[in-house]
Amino acid sequence: PNKHAGCHWHEEMEFIYIQSGRMNFFVCGEKMLLGEGDGLFINAGQLHYGYSVQGQPCQYICLLFRPSIFADHAAVKREYLDPLAQDERFAFHLALAETGTGKQIGAALRQIWEIHERRSPGFQLDILGLLLPLLALMVREQRKHLPVYLANAEQLPRQKQMLSFIAAHYAESVTVDQIARSAGLDKKKCNDLFLKYLGQTAQKYLIAYRLAQTDKSIAEICALSGFHHPSYYGKKFELAYGCTPTEYRKKAKEAKR
Repeated sequence: PNKHAGCHWHEEMEFIYIQSGRMNFFVCGEKMLLGEGDGLFINAGQLHYGYSVQGQPCQYICLLFRPSIFADHAAVKREYLDPLAQDERFAFHLALAETGTGKQIGAALRQIWEIHERRSPGFQLDILGLLLPLLALMVREQRKHLPVYLANAEQLPRQKQMLSFIAAHYAESVTVDQIARSAGLDKKKCNDLFLKYLGQTAQKYLIAYRLAQTDKSIAEICALSGFHHPSYYGKKFELAYGCTPTEYRKKAKEAKR
């Protein structure tokens, strides 16, 4: 909805290449602007999301894969991929279009996309052949000992805990205090982390999450969110998201198809 991907994390590693347009991107609270030709590596388990710049179109290639894809190559996985995936300091690597690394990532992801679309016999093997050099690049960047050190990186597990709590209890009358307590925090620290990692308060995230995940009526969601009047709730929501709750829900459902 509104050209905005929700904040999430997964056990897959991820490469992104911008084909055209621009995208704002967040990884663990670090904000960056990606333009045409830029590449980005996001390590496993890192909170991230992206959204369009001023609502303008942005076309990009996104490649996700689990390190376990190389499970049959035990030595490769043990010596290179496991240390990479488990290095919480190396959250991501930005490769701008004009750099050698950026050009290499861009060329490989364009090829991978074309191979994936053609789906010729053995195309998975072709993709793996192009993926390995990309991973070699990231291993070399990691071992330069210049990882992106994230302020308050030790708080990332608490943020994940709060997001998991919301996913499990969003259909109930959940308060921000309860969200905070699920991670052993007070309300202020809870909102500080949501603002750092997601760019919005816990309450704002919860309201949008309910709309996207449940079929409850707008009036029911209004009550669950602590608002007494649906019309006031609608005005506050439109002010925050640029569309009505009904429009947001429609876009969210379309995005899932």
